[in-house]
Amino acid sequence: MGTHPLKRCSVCRELKPLSEFYNSKKSKDGKGYRCKPCDTIARKKWSLDNPVRSRESARNRSIKHAYGITPDDYNKLLMAQDNKCAVCGTDIQTYNMGHIKHFAVDHDHTTGKIRGLLCHNCNRSIGLLKEDPEVLRKAANYIERNR
Repeated sequence: MGTHPLKRCSVCRELKPLSEFYNSKKSKDGKGYRCKPCDTIARKKWSLDNPVRSRESARNRSIKHAYGITPDDYNKLLMAQDNKCAVCGTDIQTYNMGHIKHFAVDHDHTTGKIRGLLCHNCNRSIGLLKEDPEVLRKAANYIERNR
């Protein structure tokens, strides 16, 4: 029976198997300096101490995971749209009204291709009308007929 390599957690000082540490590209052994339980506690504390940065970081990870774009990509899209919703033209500053709000990343649900950034109302409207251009045209025609 072989021995498993051990490492001492720099926080709780316990000697634990390497499997009790998260991977890290920064260390020689490829493992982090805190064991998983200590790391979890430290991350939760950081999130509580830094709520705005924590939310922003989570949002950035979510957008990267869902759409494959970075915060820089998002900002370039926003600048290309003159900081406005691609459909209704609402300005991001007006949309925010003093709160941290972001436009939604609108994408084709079939191809995954990003179409642009939309305010919540435009994004929901397109989704509720099943992203169907014909239904959207019928809705516009209906509104125009009944003014």
